[in-house]
Amino acid sequence: MWSYLHLAIGRAGITLGIINGGLGLHIARASDYHKRAYAIVAAIIWTLWMAVAVWSEIRRAKRNRQAMHAAVAKAHAGHERTSQE
Repeated sequence: MWSYLHLAIGRAGITLGIINGGLGLHIARASDYHKRAYAIVAAIIWTLWMAVAVWSEIRRAKRNRQAMHAAVAKAHAGHERTSQE
């Protein structure tokens, strides 16, 4: 549970940090060129980062399912062995 909470807070914090960067450019009255460039680069980086995060969660879920199925199969095999004896 703590791991998932840590991941969620971290992802929210990084997203807010990216937004804060854009707001900082606005407050500093940066040129429209710099604001657009920041927005484009930030959007690309954020999208790639989220894609990797989703991919990693899918991999983790798959590994957990495989481990659970292996444990159930092992327990089932052990149960069959003791009932045959």
